[in-house]
Amino acid sequence: MKAWPFLTASYGVGAFGLLPFMALWQPASPIPELPPQKEGLQGPGNLLGQAMESPIAAYALLAGALLCIGKAALAGSDSWVEYGRLVQESRFVHTTTLDFLTLTTLAPFWMYNDAQLRGWQKKGLLPLLCALPVIGPCVYLVLRPKAQ
Repeated sequence: MKAWPFLTASYGVGAFGLLPFMALWQPASPIPELPPQKEGLQGPGNLLGQAMESPIAAYALLAGALLCIGKAALAGSDSWVEYGRLVQESRFVHTTTLDFLTLTTLAPFWMYNDAQLRGWQKKGLLPLLCALPVIGPCVYLVLRPKAQ
């Protein structure tokens, strides 16, 4: 099953576009080689694959996550009260909050699958990373084996 239709839908409806793919997903047969070889990522047709394997992207995601969490932590109680009011009154804010919580809840499943396919040796660290919302997946991306 191809992921691109679900990824495309996720730009319009968020996690709700990805949920059917996640529910119907089965491991590829034959199992893909992870991490991929650098030769397999060459060329303009593999720009997304190159970006996903780049340590720069992993560190950028981690920095962005830390920045967002820092801003939320320093927002103050008035901002959080206003956010709570918006969650109750605005369908958009309510839906994006549910979208965020859904993706955060499903992240450990995909982290575990990726770690298993890559033969990640630090599996004892994985439960801790799965327990840290937002930061855990970003740290995993920094630590996981990269393309060789």
